[in-house]
Amino acid sequence: MKASQSTSTGAKVSSSLDPGKDPSEGKDGGPNNAETPKSLEPGAPPTKLLKLSSAKPEASKGPAVCLKNVKQKNVVCFTGEKCLFGAMCPWQHDLEKYIATKLPDIGDCCILFSLFGKCRFGITCRFGGAHLGSNFQNLVNDELWAVHKGKSAVKNQHLDKAAAALKEFPFHKSSVYLQCIVKAASMLGIPNVDSKCHLPPVIPSLMPSLAHPKSLASRAGSENLAQKTVGVLTDEDLIRLRPCEKKKLDFRGKLYLSPLAKWGNLPFRRICKRFGADITCSEVISSQDLCQGDLEKCAEFFHRHESEDFFGIQVEGSAPEHMVKCAEFLNERIQVDFVDINAEGPVLFEKGSGSALMMHPNTFENIVRGMDYVSNVPITVKLRSGISLDENLAHTLIPDLHRWGAAMVTLHGRVKESTFRSPADWNYISHCAQIAKPMPLFGCGDIFSFEDVLKAKQTGVSGVMIGRGALVKPWIFTEIKEMRHWDISAQERLDMLKEFTDYGLEYWGTDTNGVEKTRAALVQWLQFLSRYIPVALLEHQPPKFGNKPPNSLSGDYLEVLMSSRKTKDMVKISEMFLGPVSSDFNFSWIQYMNSYELQQDRRQMYML
Repeated sequence: MKASQSTSTGAKVSSSLDPGKDPSEGKDGGPNNAETPKSLEPGAPPTKLLKLSSAKPEASKGPAVCLKNVKQKNVVCFTGEKCLFGAMCPWQHDLEKYIATKLPDIGDCCILFSLFGKCRFGITCRFGGAHLGSNFQNLVNDELWAVHKGKSAVKNQHLDKAAAALKEFPFHKSSVYLQCIVKAASMLGIPNVDSKCHLPPVIPSLMPSLAHPKSLASRAGSENLAQKTVGVLTDEDLIRLRPCEKKKLDFRGKLYLSPLAKWGNLPFRRICKRFGADITCSEVISSQDLCQGDLEKCAEFFHRHESEDFFGIQVEGSAPEHMVKCAEFLNERIQVDFVDINAEGPVLFEKGSGSALMMHPNTFENIVRGMDYVSNVPITVKLRSGISLDENLAHTLIPDLHRWGAAMVTLHGRVKESTFRSPADWNYISHCAQIAKPMPLFGCGDIFSFEDVLKAKQTGVSGVMIGRGALVKPWIFTEIKEMRHWDISAQERLDMLKEFTDYGLEYWGTDTNGVEKTRAALVQWLQFLSRYIPVALLEHQPPKFGNKPPNSLSGDYLEVLMSSRKTKDMVKISEMFLGPVSSDFNFSWIQYMNSYELQQDRRQMYML
């Protein structure tokens, strides 16, 4: 290996996920001359200094370090330069003291250095022994770094630190469509109506004619509702894409990994892609948070690995204004193949979004029509069968969804009130699949083996979406495509967890913050993975969600450990890859909706 000393005078950590991006360089490759605070009064309190510099020290379990560039939170410096915070700064400036108090290395192999030839976390890396020289300088493998410099396997990262991008976004199409809603209401004599209201049934009937900019201009009269333009207008500015000219995607026959809130992170999606998932989707994004400029909550959900060749983003919201603007922003700034509307989530019901949209068809119509109007990619919808146990609603909405512009619908065969405690109703899904034609409809619920998929195809669905089944056994996609039961061993499952850990460290970083994020995601996933029962131990085939593990397992210690539902054993597995947890480590269960006996789960989750 050809290694050279890093030319930087101090250890640097890039805030970007791009392993080839040097934080000392600007967009044009020149030096990044960060703006410094214009005034820092002597003796000012630390809170004021932080506000003036727009830099907030992030909470860390290890020793804090001094910021060199106030515009980038994760750039650290030990060069002895004068700190902007002066004597009031509580962070460590002395390199020797930092090394003395730094948490010990976890291992002797850094995944970033092995893959890219350079670790962007330098001296703060928890695997620093693999790439630090005698003077704690960052070593570089020139051959590998020449291949990967300036490249990244993760797309859609450009908005991570650009909150201003949303405030400056023009929203031309969204403004036209939302003005149509208000204009239509005024034509009918309905006062005080804005785009956030639940509109009466007659309003959406005017939208097909009003939603076109030319139609809006003709009805607006002398009122100028058009956006200001610069330069010569072209056909592209005036003519909207027809439905037949939009991007076409073939959903039929694909295996769709469900958007999994709190579990569907990028490393987990990479695991599922390796096992054969065809379609992946982000965790659900709040359209309200996005429109309010809170990109810190949403930025990570935009990220897409290069292996995700069929990728969508799921959004939730109850206001047409937020949902339509969100769709236009994603269409213009994010590399995405489709946008999915969450009209299924039971937890979102209290907010008026998720499954609550099924109770407000007029608002639902304005959202679907508007998102279809502003987007060049297909708009899909995920529904539940209904809200209450005594009535199904999906069959009344599915024909309208196709007319409103939805390209595909996914139906979860449970009502909102049952959450996950009752089996999915595939007879009802079959009924809705016939109604939906020619629009493709995917079925979702209780898919746990290839036999379940074969039965699902007999109902007439175009494909299946897999959620909890993929959490319990991500190799289910391989089982379906090869039509077999994979009696995967505990060692193979442990190797899969090691792969997930490497993906997590590559994505979140190898410093203390990245290690703890990876650990949290790993232990969180083990809540489901520990439910897997080896095929050889099952009394009946095929496996079902309701299968209970045997009272005791004997023989293989690793099998016992991997199947344990005790929190301390899950943490022990994480320590195999990420080192011991800190004394203040805290982990709380967040999985409470399942098809197992709830009382049994409550007893087991507190067995430490």
